[in-house]
Amino acid sequence: MMPPTPTVAMGTHNGRTRRQRNVLGTLLVVALTGVLTACGATTGAHTSVTPTAEATQPPALPKGWSLVTSPSVGQEGRLIGVAARSSTDAWAVGQYQGTDSLQRTLIEHWDGSQWSVTPSPSPGAQANELVATAVVPGGDSVWAVGSQTTANGAQQPLVERWSGGQWSVASLPRLKVGGVLGGVVATSASDAWVVGSMHTSGSGQGAPSPDQPLALHWDGSQWKVVSVPSPSRDSEETLAAVAVLAPNDAWAVGSDTSNATSLIEHWDGARWKIVPGVGSGRVGFGLGGIAAVSPHDIWAVGMGRPPGFPLGCGAPSGALIVHWDGSRWSSVPVPQIGNRQTPDQYQLASVAASAANDVWAVGSVLDYETARSGAYLPVIEHWDGARWSVVSGPATPTTEGLMGVAAAGGAVWATGQSEASSGPGATLIAQWNGTRWGVVDSPSPGTLRNRLSGVAAVSASDAWAVGASAGGTLAERWSGGVWSVVSTPNTTPVDDSLEAVAAVSANDAWAVGVAGTSQGKVQATTQHWNGSDWSAVPAAPGDGTASVELSSVAALSASDVWAGGRGAVGPTLEHWTGSAWTLAPSPTSLDGMSISGFAINGLAPVAANDVWAVGGNVLYNCGSAFPALIEHWDGHTWKTIRNTPQGTLYGVTAVSATDVWAVGWSFGGGPNAALIMHWDGRAWKVVPAPMGLPGESARLTGVAAHGARDVWAVGNAYTVGTSVGEPQQVAAAAHWDGTHWSYAQLPQPGLNENSLAGVAPVVSGEFWAVGAYSNCAVCQAEQALILHFGP
Repeated sequence: MMPPTPTVAMGTHNGRTRRQRNVLGTLLVVALTGVLTACGATTGAHTSVTPTAEATQPPALPKGWSLVTSPSVGQEGRLIGVAARSSTDAWAVGQYQGTDSLQRTLIEHWDGSQWSVTPSPSPGAQANELVATAVVPGGDSVWAVGSQTTANGAQQPLVERWSGGQWSVASLPRLKVGGVLGGVVATSASDAWVVGSMHTSGSGQGAPSPDQPLALHWDGSQWKVVSVPSPSRDSEETLAAVAVLAPNDAWAVGSDTSNATSLIEHWDGARWKIVPGVGSGRVGFGLGGIAAVSPHDIWAVGMGRPPGFPLGCGAPSGALIVHWDGSRWSSVPVPQIGNRQTPDQYQLASVAASAANDVWAVGSVLDYETARSGAYLPVIEHWDGARWSVVSGPATPTTEGLMGVAAAGGAVWATGQSEASSGPGATLIAQWNGTRWGVVDSPSPGTLRNRLSGVAAVSASDAWAVGASAGGTLAERWSGGVWSVVSTPNTTPVDDSLEAVAAVSANDAWAVGVAGTSQGKVQATTQHWNGSDWSAVPAAPGDGTASVELSSVAALSASDVWAGGRGAVGPTLEHWTGSAWTLAPSPTSLDGMSISGFAINGLAPVAANDVWAVGGNVLYNCGSAFPALIEHWDGHTWKTIRNTPQGTLYGVTAVSATDVWAVGWSFGGGPNAALIMHWDGRAWKVVPAPMGLPGESARLTGVAAHGARDVWAVGNAYTVGTSVGEPQQVAAAAHWDGTHWSYAQLPQPGLNENSLAGVAPVVSGEFWAVGAYSNCAVCQAEQALILHFGP
């Protein structure tokens, strides 16, 4: 008789990288792929044949997979630009993420007593963002500018106008490739300027490069492109802010990457001209804000590096303040932050002036940075006519510090976004009342970014899914009719996530993961469900707690649970025997090679003396190829399986002692990059993965079985080069019917990022699969993805 299949949950290695900060403009994400070279020769029993028959292209499976709603986790919102007409009339603009993962425009209005959301258009199919706003003097008209992203990933400028009691999208001249807008200013109903950058090349798959400066002028009836000189046609330049003193006197500032310095341009009524920047002091990386008091009194702020430091990685950065006195630009001493002479990641983003002796600048200084996230403390500085000084303000951690500032009628506002436990949080608006700065309540209409990494089922009406949200650990439970969020503890203040879950019964479940610290270290997280709540349980002492990430867990019984992951010295395996977690010694070499960089990604127990663990090298993209990791527990020791193929295994499931499946990613590349392996009781063999998915780099990250003829493997495939409007990454599910593997049709809710991380059997013919999806490839706008397969 075949033993019952234990509840196994697999957590995928997500390849998380440190969140990159959007400094003075565009966030550039570059996807790198390459051919990996072999590392060492292997010999032994490994063969490349199927366990029963050669895989062929079978007929399409019935469409049994359906999308199930995952509860939203809120609240989130990002405010970037702000403008004010008076102390009772101010506007703030930015973006928020909807429950469908679409990035939408966010516009809020201050009426003197409260901030409230004003409906605004979001024409972009993937993402919409407003970064600056300007009020029109002598009326109630308002402009807001930013960018929208089309279905195929192309960015286009976005201008919206408040007129007649509503916001509407303004008609713009069509740019050949696209572009983004960064600043706006208006002097009258028939005179406004917008600046930004214009893409000059690209295929529509992400942000093209290089960018060139862009300026648009409003004459009362239409927007027109006005030529702007560029320091170099071979490098990227952008304008981030603009100020106007007269029809023949306007200034725009930004960055020039060709010289790693700031870009300053002046409008004389006929044309824009490049003006030399600061010739001494800090060399600017770029200027992000400008405010004009008079033709002889103009301020600009940004970020630079101290004199004497060369360009390149590791160069310290600091805030930059420059001043125009009517004849030249010069740097002005910047206040020191704390006791640090050159604090890292210290910048000023925006500046506003109400008088020659009343100028405000806002920005950020690095608070902490980890492998998964980072936070910045707000910086507020004031010019009193003689010097700049730091003013005490909100001490709350933020995603990017304070991004915008505006002053009018004695009131001053600054905008940003709070940082939650492991990602962007609620909107942040700080207000100066003439005496001190304080945080003002503001709406946050979006939902926090969240993903699911592991799933396990007790019965048809009882299942668990775990992962992470911007609030930390995330657990959702299926009660037979709906998924709902269940509270889970957070071990540390930042970067808590659950990567896998296993359920013994309705009153006994385990979830494991990783928790970070503000010092960039990580530690294992283990949590237990006792039927009423989740509680943190100490992980194994020694290497089982420090510098460990747990990514997999599986249970045979209440007193026999295994957890696996990566420690400071290599693969980590922990064992729960009913009272405490203990560290189980794991092999440190494979075929004579050190596996210090390897991790355990999946576990499958058959019996107390028969447990399988799979994984691989987590640094697979660093120029070398490594063999997949397979380990076996015989009741006494863990031993590695020799001569495995090059690749990484992410999931494993056991039907019986002689029928075990493992899935992952092969380093061979190409459209058939998914790796599938089978244990028949004698040897592990590679099984050819099915064909049928478009694109490249198919990766399988989870596998589960009801029996020898009903096995599902899930993951994703990159579909670079697909038609406009098709997702660039699709969730994938492959089925083994006892003879061959074949891919199934799946719902793809995201326009860009669709992926499945784990799958679990429920009852005969029924499965749950979980993961994440997104409509924006570069804005980290994940939403939880739950799919159900029923007969």
